[in-house]
Amino acid sequence: ALFAWRSRQTSQGLELAQKLLLNEENRQAIATLESLKGRFGVHNQTRLLLARAYRQLGKKDAFERQLELGESLGLSVETVQAEKLLFQAQLGMLDSPESRIAEFIESHPQDFDAAARSLVFGLLRQQDTQRIDRFLPMWQTQSPDAPWIPTFRAMMHLTKRDWKGALLEIEPALKKHPNFVPLYLQAGIAYHGDQQLELAESLLDRYLNSQPDNTEALLSYSEVLRKLGRAPEALERIEKNIESFRDPFRKIKSSLTLQIAKLYLDADENQKVIDTLGRLSKEWPEDVEIASTLSQAYQRLGDEPRSAAYA
Repeated sequence: ALFAWRSRQTSQGLELAQKLLLNEENRQAIATLESLKGRFGVHNQTRLLLARAYRQLGKKDAFERQLELGESLGLSVETVQAEKLLFQAQLGMLDSPESRIAEFIESHPQDFDAAARSLVFGLLRQQDTQRIDRFLPMWQTQSPDAPWIPTFRAMMHLTKRDWKGALLEIEPALKKHPNFVPLYLQAGIAYHGDQQLELAESLLDRYLNSQPDNTEALLSYSEVLRKLGRAPEALERIEKNIESFRDPFRKIKSSLTLQIAKLYLDADENQKVIDTLGRLSKEWPEDVEIASTLSQAYQRLGDEPRSAAYA
């Protein structure tokens, strides 16, 4: 009876993790799988699903580690190689990606959507929008309800700053797939561009609850809050998760550093603006936004010569 109960609990936990992964709730899936591992021990399927979660997050080292551990627990070589191929496709590292993915789908028809997702992400990295435009109708023929299709189409509109076109894709998709996390990011960016700031704030906040260390989402969210006159809230959100944004050299991405400085300026924390932009102003001495932000901070502090120099 105990064995049957443990088996049922493990099975239910794995099913829940798979549902979370389909909605790109990758961090919740990882938490579910780690809890399962702690309660009922390690299973090769647990390692496989953990690898998929890290693949979808783009975390290469963690992905490879989980596959390695899963292989030691009995994952087949074919399964491991299939996951690696999907990650290579996602990173845009495959030669002849369309033919390689077509071959993969022939032998793994049950993984059609996962393979299509990886292919399009790879093509996005290569900025090959023409091949994406050709592939999306083919994908829709095979899998008409795949939520990634309107998501990718919205992304294509957003690259052209076509906010209305993006929303035409996103709004019906959100009604149909209310739990699909990536839609919330695209919706938030589109509403931001369309100056529907309250809606943008709500949708980006929902996305960040699932993906708190996504730089693009945090930048857009903090900019929306700036426009709504809520800079302190944006600073609090960034500072809460700041360690997630540091690279191996303990630096924060330049775009986020500049955004933090702008938020300090809005909050009238002028010395913090200068401290924040000190390194960045040396690395990018001709950047207009950095210079403008520093000029305003020095002006507010009464240092007219430095303000004028940056202006």
